[in-house]
Amino acid sequence: ANTGQNESDYRMNLFYLSAQGVYQKLLITYYTGKGSYGDDYIDDSGISFKNNGYSVFGEIFIPSTSISVFSRYDSFTSHQVNDLKQETFIAGLTYRFLKNKLLINFDRNKTGNTLTNMYELALEINF
Repeated sequence: ANTGQNESDYRMNLFYLSAQGVYQKLLITYYTGKGSYGDDYIDDSGISFKNNGYSVFGEIFIPSTSISVFSRYDSFTSHQVNDLKQETFIAGLTYRFLKNKLLINFDRNKTGNTLTNMYELALEINF
């Protein structure tokens, strides 16, 4: 990895499954690994912690409209002396017009005992 001593390990194994139809998308990812590309998950001596987690994303396109509903759930654990757990839940609506998208969503992130809520309004312009 990117430590000065270059002693830490960084390994990432991903397993990915997706299904897509005319009116829906479903994506599932499982992750297991060791360390991180930025050396965030190492101890004082440079030894990497094991990590694992998963992500599930779904989107449903409402027939005869330009609107879709989506949601995503992520769970990540870094197995340190005290496990570091992070969970993220996102849900929202997308409105498609011309080649563009208007997106509104709610994002809840829990890391340890810290809970963060965020509301987002985004416009994607394609030309």
